[in-house]
Amino acid sequence: MKTQNLPTLSALEEFACQLAKLWGPGDIVLLDGPMGAGKTAFTQALARHWGVEEPVTSPTYALIQLYDGKFPLVHMDLYRLGSEEEFEMIGGPEYLQKPYLCVIEWSQRLPESYWPAQAWRLVFDYENSGRRVQGRWP
Repeated sequence: MKTQNLPTLSALEEFACQLAKLWGPGDIVLLDGPMGAGKTAFTQALARHWGVEEPVTSPTYALIQLYDGKFPLVHMDLYRLGSEEEFEMIGGPEYLQKPYLCVIEWSQRLPESYWPAQAWRLVFDYENSGRRVQGRWP
């Protein structure tokens, strides 16, 4: 497990762009950590890197948002997910099986049976005045 300290928003954005080069259609990125720890800011930086022109916001109420860029980007925010049945009802499993890049905030609310073995998982937290992320990456 690696740890990356991100003292500024620009450091977080640079880190997101470094990892974005590793990901593409069919990849699933699981983001966890407390509210305000940088998950949405990380996703916004990824989206900009992939050419998404529209504003990327946390889909807390819609749960799932699809964006067009170099390839389709699915942004899920499962903070308000009530149950596994709700995830199925909104079509979550289908998004995970399509050739989209899926970024899932609050993935710990999703049963691990939905996590593919090849999913990337990053855990964000506060670190002094900045952020810290832990996970596995090259």
